[in-house]
Amino acid sequence: MQVRDELPHLVFGITASMVIVLLMATGCSGVSVTSASLSKRTFLPTDTYAWLADHEVTSGDTTAGVPPETSLDRRVRRALEDHIETLGWRKVLPERATWLVSYKTSTEIRTRENDPYYSMYTAQKLEQGSLTVTILGPQDLTPAWQGTATDDVRYVARAVGVFGKHWAPTGRHAEWPVEEMVESLLTQLPLEATP
Repeated sequence: MQVRDELPHLVFGITASMVIVLLMATGCSGVSVTSASLSKRTFLPTDTYAWLADHEVTSGDTTAGVPPETSLDRRVRRALEDHIETLGWRKVLPERATWLVSYKTSTEIRTRENDPYYSMYTAQKLEQGSLTVTILGPQDLTPAWQGTATDDVRYVARAVGVFGKHWAPTGRHAEWPVEEMVESLLTQLPLEATP
């Protein structure tokens, strides 16, 4: 009789533990997006686009930490083209385009401190990757819309020790969630429905 009374508490305890472990395993990272309309011009599903000067790379080394068999630039461009075309836009020559599209990638190393009582590592160095997409008017090159997607792309190093940190590199390659970043960005694009 006593075992039967404790069974609901046991099941609840196991379920709660599983949820906590799942939350800890998935972490708190995810793509964060900021976007802004920079002009009063509207975007239509019938618009056309071209790459700004066949995509000028304006950031620094965009392939740092990326395995040599993967080209970040190719992945971003392909994902952007696929998602832009799902909006109904067609790719045309730059002189015939309604909009010019440009993008850049950048990275930044940041340090996250962990509670030494609840974490195996007291600190972690993370590489944060940002993808910025800009849509410009073709005549005056005035930006009409810009969005930036940011996510952690690689653990660079982990530290142990509370008073004197001893850093150990992870040796991991950057893993950019390109598809998720592009999709998160382009869902922010203010599209006007065709009449």
